[in-house]
Amino acid sequence: MTRQTIPMAVEAVLKSDLRLYDTLKIGIVNYKALARHIRKQVETLAGEKTTENAIAMALQRTGKKIRTGVKKLEGYVDIFASSRLQMRDNILILYLKKPPEIQKIEKGFMVVIKGIESTTIFMDDEKAGKLKIPKEDIVEQRKDLSAIILTSPKEIVDTPGVIAHLMNALGVNNINVVEVTSSFNTTYLLVDKKDSLEAVKIVRSLIERSKKDQ
Repeated sequence: MTRQTIPMAVEAVLKSDLRLYDTLKIGIVNYKALARHIRKQVETLAGEKTTENAIAMALQRTGKKIRTGVKKLEGYVDIFASSRLQMRDNILILYLKKPPEIQKIEKGFMVVIKGIESTTIFMDDEKAGKLKIPKEDIVEQRKDLSAIILTSPKEIVDTPGVIAHLMNALGVNNINVVEVTSSFNTTYLLVDKKDSLEAVKIVRSLIERSKKDQ
């Protein structure tokens, strides 16, 4: 492990935990309490002992740095404000050993992700029966899912923080995202069908709040 200075270690800990990062970004924080909370992680990264006062000072400097550049880092607000939301139910995920021969689909929903050693397919349940896939090629499958589909401006490609903010909003509300992927300006999040309405509510709230923050 590469040793870091105390300020560098503090910043690394914050960037690895969005909850802590957002706390400093907002500016509502008890520096001493937070320093006590992350001290062990900071000392591990720095490879040396330090004090809570030293960490608290580093937190104050890092917090100021974050807030100074917050407008630049929060381009995702404009992205969310201009995004369109859709949901599709009865989605199936297939994890395959190799890409299947996929017939042309006139209607319905299908997303194919070709990896180095496997292929993942999201599709409507009704389309699954039309694919002639040998059982031995199926590694695993998951049913009873919903797809949350976010179509955003093309600027999303060059804007940091969009997916992270979206995942954080769902995670803090105990929504488990089974799969997430994107294709240019479209983001696909697959959740259990039982969580779909709550997930849509959260993402829609994020969009509406972003419009007000513009």
